[in-house]
Amino acid sequence: MLMKSDVCISAHLDTKIDSLDLELDHVPLYHGELVGIKIRDITATSMLIKNHIYTSSVMIDKNRVYFRFKPDKYYSEDYLLWLSIIISGQRAMRIELPLYYVWEAMDKVSLSKNLWEMEKGEIESYRSIYKAGFIGSPTFVLFNVFSAIKYIKRLMTHYIKRLQFIIYKERNNAKS
Repeated sequence: MLMKSDVCISAHLDTKIDSLDLELDHVPLYHGELVGIKIRDITATSMLIKNHIYTSSVMIDKNRVYFRFKPDKYYSEDYLLWLSIIISGQRAMRIELPLYYVWEAMDKVSLSKNLWEMEKGEIESYRSIYKAGFIGSPTFVLFNVFSAIKYIKRLMTHYIKRLQFIIYKERNNAKS
């Protein structure tokens, strides 16, 4: 953000390491100066389609952002905050380089694993920006339908991963 003074919020990519990864040779490590890093603007439209900002990677210019996390919002509260900042006209960017790592254990429960609550939180985020006047009725309806389609995809992905994990555990138990 020092190089781009008009940027209000910045983020970067992550590298996900799930519980089925036994070898970490594919995980990139960066040392020294990085040249030719891609930086991409995050638009309001792209944020409505998908949350491109990972909370662990966020840097915000606190002097230019007046939005804060809603204390009564429990699911998708980060998405609502980033969306509100960007849709209000503040500039956001993402460094296209994974600079942190996330371990995703299949047998653990996390807030984001509660898919239905996360879906309701996303829809509530759309409702909040609609009520604030940032989007109109057609956009609100369109993104609610789109959100439902994404939810079905997430459900299918979730259950496929769980099945993979069960098969993995059974194979390891059979070897023991």
